[in-house]
Amino acid sequence: KQWYQRRVAITAGGTTLDVLDEFLALYRTNLTDWGATILAKALYLQSMKQTQSNFDRVMRLLDTLHRSFPYDLQLTWCFSILDSRQVNSNAKMKGTLLEYMSCTFDVMGPVQFI
Repeated sequence: KQWYQRRVAITAGGTTLDVLDEFLALYRTNLTDWGATILAKALYLQSMKQTQSNFDRVMRLLDTLHRSFPYDLQLTWCFSILDSRQVNSNAKMKGTLLEYMSCTFDVMGPVQFI
């Protein structure tokens, strides 16, 4: 019931990105298999030209992804996105993905690279 009340409040005044961000925050433990798909879509949206409010929503979604999952899992997603055909034709998305990976590397400790 709590999720339903929050969803109605978000849907009434927000967008799909807001709902996805809230859904991800609530159910992150069940979404590890979908992480690569969500990350790929968020990075694609970030690489497109868009309004400032949409850009802020995408950044908030990326931040939620970044905080919600272990770094090694996030890097696995990044490498699977790099191997996929989604990135090959979109240079802006490649740059966005590499920037995301760089930010992930910055917060990882040396032990996590082993």
